[in-house]
Amino acid sequence: QGTLGKRLVKVVVCDCDGEPIKKKAAFIRLLARVLSVFTLGVGYLMVFFTDRHQTLHDKLSGAIVVLDD
Repeated sequence: QGTLGKRLVKVVVCDCDGEPIKKKAAFIRLLARVLSVFTLGVGYLMVFFTDRHQTLHDKLSGAIVVLDD
């Protein structure tokens, strides 16, 4: 449910219901990261302007990154 970096900072990627994301959503999130980069970083800056602090690739995949307990 997360890469080594996410485990080190104790965050997990889940869907909006708090469940682990499905493989399809993870794949969409991976591909959508390209859009976040191609928008000159605006996709990453969206985290400061969205209500749930989601990046572009999180919004497109229906994912959210939360602190792990």
